Amino acid sequence: MSLFKRFTVAVSTRLDRLVGDIENHDAVVEVGIRDSRRLFAQAKVRHQRLCRDGESLRQRLEGLREDERSWRERALACEPTPAGEDKALQCLRRAHQAARQVASLEQTWQQHQMVERRLAAEIDSLRERVAQLEHRRSLMRSREATATAAVRLHEIDRDPALDLDDTFERWEIRLTEAEMTVDSAVDSDPFEAEFVAAEERDALQAELQALRREQQSQVAGASLGGGQ
Repeated sequence: MSLFKRFTVAVSTRLDRLVGDIENHDAVVEVGIRDSRRLFAQAKVRHQRLCRDGESLRQRLEGLREDERSWRERALACEPTPAGEDKALQCLRRAHQAARQVASLEQTWQQHQMVERRLAAEIDSLRERVAQLEHRRSLMRSREATATAAVRLHEIDRDPALDLDDTFERWEIRLTEAEMTVDSAVDSDPFEAEFVAAEERDALQAELQALRREQQSQVAGASLGGGQ
């Protein structure tokens, strides 16, 4: 079973078990996402270690190939004498031994590359799965918040005890009373009030004198008209 399938089965099993015990869907999804992230992190670490092992195999393979070439070159460089011939044959034996090791290690390295590519593909699938889960959780949270707000507003509209119009009216009354209190406090300066009262009295007296002069003028005019 691949890592991605094991991840899917593990998460699904745990979610199914928790759904029966927990009604908080957000908490259940959070557990699933946390498990997904942990599995993704584990797979990523395993892949990194696998890549390091693959690099070590590649370097060993290159070293063995270089050994094979070197031993063949040494065989050709040996002198054409009985002693040199023995050395040349020994060099070829070493070259053949290196070639066999190269062939064996090449198979191991190719298998290692296949596993590495498969694990990389599974890691990509895990990454996409985690991103999908997080995106769906964000969408569900937004929908839940919107639905909760809509339900609450509907309850407020239908509940006489939560009539917001009355609440706003009481609020406005309280603010008006507070503003009147502040205005009264501002206008209660006795020193200024004395000047205001005097100015008001002078204005009223001036208006009264004007009315009297107007009345006297009317009376005088009427007297002159009667004498004629």
